[in-house]
Amino acid sequence: MSALEGDKSKVLVSVGLGYDVSFDSELIKRGFRVIGLDQQVECVAYAENEISSRNATFICRGLGIESGQVRFFAPRNPLHDSWSITNAQNTNIEKSRIFEVMSFAELCKEYPEIVNSKFSMLKMDIEGAELPILNAIYSDLEFDFIGVEMDCLILIPFLNFAQRFRKIAQVRNLVSKLKSKGYELIHLDNFNFFLMKIE
Repeated sequence: MSALEGDKSKVLVSVGLGYDVSFDSELIKRGFRVIGLDQQVECVAYAENEISSRNATFICRGLGIESGQVRFFAPRNPLHDSWSITNAQNTNIEKSRIFEVMSFAELCKEYPEIVNSKFSMLKMDIEGAELPILNAIYSDLEFDFIGVEMDCLILIPFLNFAQRFRKIAQVRNLVSKLKSKGYELIHLDNFNFFLMKIE
């Protein structure tokens, strides 16, 4: 399917599909064009099976700072889909795998409706990689709404206070950078951050 087909007035970029595409499906019903990414072929196949719409495109690549191949580390539970670039669950390198990723710039070049839409959303659940990636691309973000799960905070051992305080400071710094781009933190639900472009 051509990237230019479908309703381009509202676009959702969904990064880290996993095995839950209920939000993506709901937005399609509301007239959104959905562009979803996941590095795992199983997750992309699941999304394609759950959502059959000309307004949905699913890409079997992760989101990276640069395009290419990146090592992802396995989740502790082999039944989970939460592979991580940052080895958020501290698993053995022997169980890691190399996956393809694409940069945000390449994604926008390949799917220009992301930047040409009247209203755009970014949903991100990428197991700890959200901080380095958002820090790398924040100056280029033009989404009207951003929802991101800050897994970098969730996956820290409870008693590791030094690491927890360090990550909290890094998240606050990122939120400040996004604020300088006109984003306001409008809602916080546990570790889910929701930001709206105000300016």
